Amino acid sequence: AMNCTLAGVKPISGIWPAEATFAMKQLVQNKVVAIKVIDKKTNTFIVEITDESVTPSINISKYLLELGYAVEEAPILLKPIETVKETNGEKQEPVNWSWITLTAKQVANVMISVLYNPSKFYCQLLNKDDLNALKELNLSLAEYCEKTKPNVSQIIKGKVYGAYFSGDGKWYRALVKDVISLEVIKVQFVDYGNYEEITLDKIRQISSTFLKLPFQGIKCWLSGVRPINNKWTTEAITTFQMYTTDKKLQARVISVIKNGAEVELIDNSNSIPISEILIKKHFAFKEDLILNPNTLPGTSTSMQWTMPTFSIGDTLSALVLDVVDPGLFYVIPKKMKVDLEKLKKLMIELADYCYAENDNIFQPKIGEPCCARFSGDGKWHRALVLEINVSEVKVVYADYGNVEMLPFSRLQPITAPYLKLPFQILKCSLAGIMGLDGKWSISAIEKLKSLLMNKHVIITVKEVTQNIYPVIVQKKSENHVMDIAEQLIIENLAKYSSNGDQCSKTTVCYCIELKKQVAKLEQILYFLLKDRFGEDNIPDIIKPLEK
Repeated sequence: AMNCTLAGVKPISGIWPAEATFAMKQLVQNKVVAIKVIDKKTNTFIVEITDESVTPSINISKYLLELGYAVEEAPILLKPIETVKETNGEKQEPVNWSWITLTAKQVANVMISVLYNPSKFYCQLLNKDDLNALKELNLSLAEYCEKTKPNVSQIIKGKVYGAYFSGDGKWYRALVKDVISLEVIKVQFVDYGNYEEITLDKIRQISSTFLKLPFQGIKCWLSGVRPINNKWTTEAITTFQMYTTDKKLQARVISVIKNGAEVELIDNSNSIPISEILIKKHFAFKEDLILNPNTLPGTSTSMQWTMPTFSIGDTLSALVLDVVDPGLFYVIPKKMKVDLEKLKKLMIELADYCYAENDNIFQPKIGEPCCARFSGDGKWHRALVLEINVSEVKVVYADYGNVEMLPFSRLQPITAPYLKLPFQILKCSLAGIMGLDGKWSISAIEKLKSLLMNKHVIITVKEVTQNIYPVIVQKKSENHVMDIAEQLIIENLAKYSSNGDQCSKTTVCYCIELKKQVAKLEQILYFLLKDRFGEDNIPDIIKPLEK
């Protein structure tokens, strides 16, 4: 004898009524019936019973449902309950589902199902068989969930259920992402990618039958672009949405990781990469321009510009215009080396050039020379791009040192003939030091900016290279002169580079304390020199002392 229970049904009130028992006896007692074992629960077999002695045959479970004596129960899981594991005290059911996958270099037609921003969106493959299978699955799932009363007493994070989506009032497969409270669950609809918080009555147990089709929502991010200020703006997201939503797109898979795929998206109707649209509209950087601050180049283009010539040991007063990091900052000397006649002639030629080229679409790059129309006089001047924002660009005027924010419409590309006359601004780096781990920390950069931005300093040229001057920078501070590089070292934000002054690793180092004492003496010396010769003459006095 076998102890059995019917599969797929349960009593309406929790206890089988006498009418249901009588009806089943009438159907199966003393008859030869077909029994199919679906599962086993402890000592009880879960079975389907079919009376095949009549035509058409009668499925007992369906018959009880039709009579109104039973309600449909969630289909039984194919794997026994004994396989449930515990992880960190939390029950985890065995995974019997999978996501649809992409492979590197694969090219496929897709449609975006859910869009958050260019760095996070979900696609579905436009595969006819899979889409038809999903459509049929959703219909079956909806039919089951609508007939089934709430049947979940304990929610398991990471398990897949049938869940009600408030957006269209339909049921879909959903993965539990978080249990917010006893009544509220956060789920992700796995075939589309969207999230929603739902209540316990909007979720249903489902069997592995509903999990055979791989989840169709593929997490993606757009290749080749990054947001300008590390966060996508509303305008950027709206533009991305406008060019991708409800459109058949071609996805070229650049790389694949466990959680998704990096893709290049192309509109099949015009073959234009979506990333190029975002870049042209100044909503994104091209990815290869988002560089580590320590490696950010002075110019990101082949268009080179020159600086005034100085020799090793030259000392001059200068104004700091912009700071990238200790390896790159811009200054303009107090006494400029400029041929005013040549500069005046250049300005006239530059104006003619810019007005003639006014229809050009210019995509500036950080560190790139350009033409900029100064808001102070409305004239075109040579400039250097320092920073790019969503709708504005920060530039420094190369021959004067003014810094301002301009809209893209006030910029034009520049050509080589207008770069022959040296810029008056200088590219500099702090000589003899380096970042603690080989690159500059955020703390070091912020400290340097606080010390130097828009400050008058004294710089001494230590080396002469092709496109940057390694310098010693000294800053007047009340009654003393601060050596900026030494200050970073004292505050443990930098260390001596291999070609700088450094102590032997095998001896006890008293350099830091010595530097502090020297700094005090420098304060006294600076005060005496200022009192005796005047502040403007101090650089000329210090120069022979340093030799």
